[in-house]
Amino acid sequence: MRRARSLVTLSEFVQDEVGSLNKAAASRVIRIPGGLDTEWFTPGEEAVRSGDELVLFSARRLVERTGVDRLIQAMPQVLAFEMRAHLYLAGDGPLRQELQAAIRLWGLEDKVTLLGRVSDEALRDWYRRADIAITPTTALEGFGLSTVEALACGTPALVTPVGANPEVVKGLSRRLITDGPGPSDIARGILSLITSREIPDIRARARAFVHPRLGWPAVVQAHQALYRRMPSVS
Repeated sequence: MRRARSLVTLSEFVQDEVGSLNKAAASRVIRIPGGLDTEWFTPGEEAVRSGDELVLFSARRLVERTGVDRLIQAMPQVLAFEMRAHLYLAGDGPLRQELQAAIRLWGLEDKVTLLGRVSDEALRDWYRRADIAITPTTALEGFGLSTVEALACGTPALVTPVGANPEVVKGLSRRLITDGPGPSDIARGILSLITSREIPDIRARARAFVHPRLGWPAVVQAHQALYRRMPSVS
């Protein structure tokens, strides 16, 4: 970082991390967000939601940092007020067996489903099907790709106030950010969002909030503009 002429970060959060390591380097940071294929992640005409089930979806690596354990711990509190809720969790990792045991211990077998790794097509379909997508991060999160994927599919995305996720959603609605990363915070966030009259408006504006701004063409253009501004090296 000391040697770099410029540094590119995906978020203000990462810029602050750079500053904590080297203040001089932080002054040379240029923020260019991450991108995704917003022509692939779309709402789709076939997106149909069942009134018999409130679908909560999260695509996460099953490790402690991603908060999947706390999301599952939040489910009894959610179900105490909304019995239609069902959490579907896509992804794999070292916590899988521990999480499965916790699901059995709390009697959540009919309300929490670990999907394992899913294909790109299935991932998109789950975003489309979900009533709410959740990113329950507890540490780090340089950009918030899962959050952006959900929004590009027109799905409200609830996040914890950790890492870069709040930056992704704060201009869309404050209801999309929980008060904290704990199970009770996540449960309250879910219940507040699903009972809010604001949710149809959030759903209607979600895709336009990230597309085309975070689509690959816009992100590539930002990088190209940066390269053009860089003086040539002799």
